[in-house]
Amino acid sequence: MGAAASIEGAAPAPAPLAVDEAPAPPMKNEDDDWSWRRLELGRFTVRGVDVVGCGAHCVVRKDETGSVAVKYYGGDDAAERLAREVRRLKQLDENRIIAYGSNDEGRCLLASPLYEDALADHVCGLCSRAAPAGAVARIVRDIAQALAHAHALGIVHGDVKPANVARKNRNEPWVLLDWDDALDVGSCTSLSFFTELYAAPECLLMDELAITPSIDVWGLGATALEALTAGAHPLSGELDARGAGFASWLGCASADAVDAFWASFGEGPVLDFVRTLCALDAAARPAASVVAATALELTASLPEGDVDAPEEAPAPTRRRRAFSFFRDEFLPERLAAGVERKRAVRELTKEFAALKRTDAEAVAVYASRASAANGELSPVVVSVR
Repeated sequence: MGAAASIEGAAPAPAPLAVDEAPAPPMKNEDDDWSWRRLELGRFTVRGVDVVGCGAHCVVRKDETGSVAVKYYGGDDAAERLAREVRRLKQLDENRIIAYGSNDEGRCLLASPLYEDALADHVCGLCSRAAPAGAVARIVRDIAQALAHAHALGIVHGDVKPANVARKNRNEPWVLLDWDDALDVGSCTSLSFFTELYAAPECLLMDELAITPSIDVWGLGATALEALTAGAHPLSGELDARGAGFASWLGCASADAVDAFWASFGEGPVLDFVRTLCALDAAARPAASVVAATALELTASLPEGDVDAPEEAPAPTRRRRAFSFFRDEFLPERLAAGVERKRAVRELTKEFAALKRTDAEAVAVYASRASAANGELSPVVVSVR
């Protein structure tokens, strides 16, 4: 997807980009597929429809060779965001920058190797599955190594989540993407640069947040928990309906409820390890270097597995979420219209997120369907304030 925190050989020296819109082939009619529209981004050509990732401030498309990700920064601060990410990647001694630059129209772009296999596609979307413990340990190991390197340089990523974890293919290590919001250790900020669902408790409780490496360790723990359960833990339906994050609940739940929450997953060394990453007290969370070393030991002791385990593998009991009912209602018509399945799910995910912000009553309808479907699962009873 985008520029990542992982070192892999030398890359060409960054070159400026010139951005022009290439003429599109003649369209047969007004309803013709607009995917033929192309943009010439310096020496890279992308199709408008080839989106492999997007966020609040950027869109990432792959070029026609299928090996380069071109990240387009939008908004009034696009040039500043591009400069920040380039500066962070250079601080990290990264060789992931292929080219970057902007033109007179204010289009700011960063070209980097493509990481299209996002963890979020495996554990957060359609057909998400709980990953084997060994696969989760490897995810933690790879990302903790990247974080340990960044923390040693005084850099905190600040937004570790499944959508920012990706790899080139299943034989490659996982890498951490999107460093444009990274901050310096010891700095303070009042900006909400984090994603609430994966944010540490201190991010939600303080008007001015002191930046510490433990913020990233919590995000890694929350990401690992999502991978272990595919978001189907006993609280997911309630948290989805309220728009609350894991830390929001954990920070106000009783000790008994917290113990019951973790006990609902069963037991195992990886689960016990993940719980230490999600300690409410930031000082109690291990350093990223310790996390990486522990995860390395766990991967050596656990059987191999991957996040895309075969369908015939036994699946855990899954708790349905509100989004799954929204998806089931609208996905068939997208597929019937010829939209590729993966892209259709991404579109619906973004639409549901927008719906949660603008129409609480509509979301409540889907949440109630989820509650009815999950009635036989005997979820943990908790109170979320």
